[in-house]
Amino acid sequence: MTNEATGAGDAAMAHLDQAVMGDVPRLSGADLLAAAGVPAEVAARLWRSLGVPAARAADGPAFYEADLAALRGALEYLGPDPTSDLGLQQVRVLAGAMARVAEAAVDAWEAGNSGLADPSGLADRRAALEGLAVYVLRRQLYAALRRRLSQRDEAHGAPVIVGFVDLVRFTALTESVAEEELARVVARFEEVAYETVVSGGGRIVKTIGDAVMFVADAPEAAVGSALALVEAYNQDPLVPPARAGLAAGPVLAWEGDYFGRPVNLAARIVEAARARTVVTDAALHDALVGSTELEWSPLPPKRLKGCGRPQLWAVRARSAPVA
Repeated sequence: MTNEATGAGDAAMAHLDQAVMGDVPRLSGADLLAAAGVPAEVAARLWRSLGVPAARAADGPAFYEADLAALRGALEYLGPDPTSDLGLQQVRVLAGAMARVAEAAVDAWEAGNSGLADPSGLADRRAALEGLAVYVLRRQLYAALRRRLSQRDEAHGAPVIVGFVDLVRFTALTESVAEEELARVVARFEEVAYETVVSGGGRIVKTIGDAVMFVADAPEAAVGSALALVEAYNQDPLVPPARAGLAAGPVLAWEGDYFGRPVNLAARIVEAARARTVVTDAALHDALVGSTELEWSPLPPKRLKGCGRPQLWAVRARSAPVA
């Protein structure tokens, strides 16, 4: 690294307090705990769940007014028992999600040559990101509340269709291309997943390396999204071919993730599927077998780890009749 680059980096570090936190640290750990009126052990557990250093009473000025406001806000939101298992779970989920958002933002700013050493520009980008994050949270909260209210009469979990789509030969690809090219592949993989699944009426649960997990409430939306997604990857010159596995049934929705037999089954099905195919369980086949837009083919029984030998079906869009 050149001396010029090093100097720019040092200058950027010197401005991080103002550009990101809006102030310089003025509070010691003792100041923070006293102002918030919270015992040290309670603050320490909250801080660890947030993924930031604990507020130790012996520390010198290491905390910001924003830390104090956040600690007070957390105590107000979490109620009389802020270190309950349920309360800390919420904090950990939020911290994990925001950590990923932060890393993705910095990656994008750096890749776009946005001038990380420019304190005024950095402050502007931070403020814009905060506004976007609040908006996205509100929209996602609204959608989650609508789903939960519509499902509250379900006695044994909300029945949904779970889908996994993964890329074929991705491991070999990671060993044969440069990091920059691999980053473009992963970015394109996620871009296509979000565009296709959301447009088809489903919702992305998570991406895991070369795989995406999604859910849908309607069988048509689930199968349509899987078919469209596999086809999109197969046609994309940058991304390897894909395959999909789908299963239907009641699941437990928890902290933005889903658990239950359909999740396990869909994950096993995609492992057994061939490239460029969409494979479903019998429940999803039975729900859509009358569709005039789909063609079904039974697959030979195959043992799936932890799931027995379920009947599986390959599905594809019905070809348009030749004029």
